[in-house]
Amino acid sequence: MSLAGEFPGLPVTGVGADACLPAVEHVISQAEFYQHKDRSQQVSGEFMFELDQDEIFYVDLERKETVWRLPDFGKFTSFEEQGALGSAAVGKANLESLIRSFNHTRAQNEPPEVTVFPEDPVELGEPNVLICFVDKFFPPALSVTWLKNGQEGLPEPFTNHWEAQVPNPIPETTETLVCALGLAVGIIGIIAGTILIIKGMKMNAARNPRGPL
Repeated sequence: MSLAGEFPGLPVTGVGADACLPAVEHVISQAEFYQHKDRSQQVSGEFMFELDQDEIFYVDLERKETVWRLPDFGKFTSFEEQGALGSAAVGKANLESLIRSFNHTRAQNEPPEVTVFPEDPVELGEPNVLICFVDKFFPPALSVTWLKNGQEGLPEPFTNHWEAQVPNPIPETTETLVCALGLAVGIIGIIAGTILIIKGMKMNAARNPRGPL
């Protein structure tokens, strides 16, 4: 939705302006619009002033501030952003009202005819590409969603590599402890037996001293 403004004594160019207005040296104009960007229902708008088709400033509707084409313009004049914001709000309301009132047609809705076919001849176990062809539908606006077993597909291929996780065996504490104790007792027995043998040999040698030859 777009609008054109006019100031006292300063005409605005437009359809039929040359036919009903005398020639002038300079023209200052105000322009604003509000629109839906796309089918996502996002909206955008603009509010701007120009002199002889050269932009003077525009109002950033999101930041709510005036942006001068040349910074020096803002030194000798000013503009209240609230006026532009109010005009934008009116434009948005008018746009929504017009959409509700006139955005329909007497033509009957026609369901689409859908055909799905492979890109290449089908071979068992071989990858292929499915093509969806949609035709003969009205109104000319359509959104296509791929489903597999009733579920929507991923936006892009997903590959995951699985590695088997083998849990570590739980140690048999009792058997390990018994084995360790048995090994320790065996080592101690060997050491004690060796000591006793050596000691017995020394005692035997002391009791039976060998005389001179």
